[in-house]
Amino acid sequence: MFEKFTDRARRVVVLAQEEARALNHHFIGAEHLLVAVLREAESEENSPTAKALHLHGYTPSAAVERVGLQPDTGSEAAPEFLPFTDGAKEALQASLRESIALGHTAITPDHVLLGIIRSESAHVDSPAAAAITTLGLTAEDLRHPVGPSRLQLAPLVRTAFLHANDEAVRAGSEVVGAEHLLLGLLDADPELAKRVFGALGVDTDEVTAKVRGIVTGTD
Repeated sequence: MFEKFTDRARRVVVLAQEEARALNHHFIGAEHLLVAVLREAESEENSPTAKALHLHGYTPSAAVERVGLQPDTGSEAAPEFLPFTDGAKEALQASLRESIALGHTAITPDHVLLGIIRSESAHVDSPAAAAITTLGLTAEDLRHPVGPSRLQLAPLVRTAFLHANDEAVRAGSEVVGAEHLLLGLLDADPELAKRVFGALGVDTDEVTAKVRGIVTGTD
């Protein structure tokens, strides 16, 4: 598979190894691949990854800090050879599938990030999944990148996106849809939601329950 990697994607793998070793971790996980993709994006401001980060108000360096991986100070020095975890292997395999699905002939760092998002959606408690949620990144951000905007997202809107991402993950969806965004908006500012829906004579708890039931297929 690595023969399909571009030079930049191969650099991501090297950076992931360096990141893991610097933290004295004895493995290369999806979280190390994530940090490596973010670091590599610092040199490619027009890449889908950089644009997706900008959409959510982050620079690549700020995103790396937000991930916040911690060093392991309680074990022996990491060995020269660091194995990939099952999560990292899944992410790399998923990056190949993402590349093929998009009709591309090579795997770039952006495909690696797509692979991480796709594979970690099933591991919501993993460090990589938690970081992706924190950053508000979605597969759609990368598959359909937009140009940089002069407008910044308000904190409430960013919070709503994060809640929407959580709702999509909880429902087992690979994309964040309008239904998840509606739930995210309801969760982000319950008081505002009550004022808006209250003016229409609608109870927000009933709206949330109804939408969540439709999303999860229990209604």
